[in-house]
Amino acid sequence: MSPLDFFEADNKKLVESKIADVFITGSAEVEADFVTKQKKAIPYYFNGHLATFEGKSYLIGMGIDITQRQKAEQEVLHQKLLSDSVINGLPGIFYMADAEGNLLRWNKNCEIVSGYSAGEIRKMKTTDFAEPRVHDYIFSKRKDAMQTGRI
Repeated sequence: MSPLDFFEADNKKLVESKIADVFITGSAEVEADFVTKQKKAIPYYFNGHLATFEGKSYLIGMGIDITQRQKAEQEVLHQKLLSDSVINGLPGIFYMADAEGNLLRWNKNCEIVSGYSAGEIRKMKTTDFAEPRVHDYIFSKRKDAMQTGRI
């Protein structure tokens, strides 16, 4: 059997090119479905490294079943979509910031009302939405909120 016999046509060329990469660059990695004798496709992460023994080049590699990782990634994506839906469904402006005032998350209303794009907001701090004369007040309230857990 060839290592390529364990892959369906859609992954076979990709895996074949990664095997060739090992002999060209010295290492490669790929994620592809490993197909069992019973034709069950299991997601795997593979890596390979070039080894030389008695003047001959060999590929040494391993594969790890990543089924659980992929399930976890899907769950995280689902939770993110759910939280985005909740946050964007809020009637007013919402934002979440870290202790330094860097904006981590915000809703669409924040973009609409402020007139800033998501790319612009990503680079802003909470104080950028306020006049400089109230910055000290904002710093004080943020510090209190971080210490007490209350606004």
